[in-house]
Amino acid sequence: MRNILVFAILALMQPAFGNKKVEATTNGVELIFAVDISNSMNTKDISNGDSRLDAAKRAMNQFINQAPAAKVGMLVFAGSVYPQLPLTADKAAAKMHIDELSTSFISNQGTNISSALVESSVFYSEENNAKVLVLITDGEHHEGGIDPAINQLKEKKIQLLTLGIGSEKGGLVPATDGNSTKYLRDDMGRTVISKLNVGMIQNIASKAGGDYMVSNDAFPNINPLLTEINSSETTNEVDLEFEVKENRYQWPLFLALILILIWWGWEAIPAKKMNQ
Repeated sequence: MRNILVFAILALMQPAFGNKKVEATTNGVELIFAVDISNSMNTKDISNGDSRLDAAKRAMNQFINQAPAAKVGMLVFAGSVYPQLPLTADKAAAKMHIDELSTSFISNQGTNISSALVESSVFYSEENNAKVLVLITDGEHHEGGIDPAINQLKEKKIQLLTLGIGSEKGGLVPATDGNSTKYLRDDMGRTVISKLNVGMIQNIASKAGGDYMVSNDAFPNINPLLTEINSSETTNEVDLEFEVKENRYQWPLFLALILILIWWGWEAIPAKKMNQ
């Protein structure tokens, strides 16, 4: 009986080893995230006390789970821009990169949105697919040069959607991305208060002709932006082939069933002897 339980538990755990190739067909949307990881994204003015970056990560995972994208990619930016994930059909890998995001990735601080937009515009493939860029930031742009960057997106027919994370009331900026009780101070020694710049986000969306939304919820409701992605016109479908782990739950399940049959047979033998 013990062995039956062991194999049944193993089957429920759904052991997976070895790889198998999976083929799928989906639409041709290429989805890129341009994610602000400047220090201000550590500000904990989200409804449940989480940081802006925590909320941004949840929003990106929602996009991956619900948006009809064939491939996803990601760039991160602060004072400079860093390509984090090339376009890939492996959404599990994309989620892993999202979960690992930290404001410590880039030491050059600032919020260079224009450079992020320019770099994103060359991140897509040359294929004739719909191209969507999701800019995630608190809107504290310090560098200028937004207009040329947006014009470059328009020339390449890249749809820009903007998600503003944070509150207009704002909050103190932690000195690190951990649980530090120390906060950033300006040159005058005053603690820095970071506020969601709704005006900047609206301005970017207006110039780009794209949609936007702002949120300080722990789980941002991204449905308005998902609707925009769902309505993106794609000119072709994409055939995907990728490898996934082979689920081997059938093996311990089969052994458990065999042992149950043996156990039933064994229990039936004494009953037959007693009847004789």
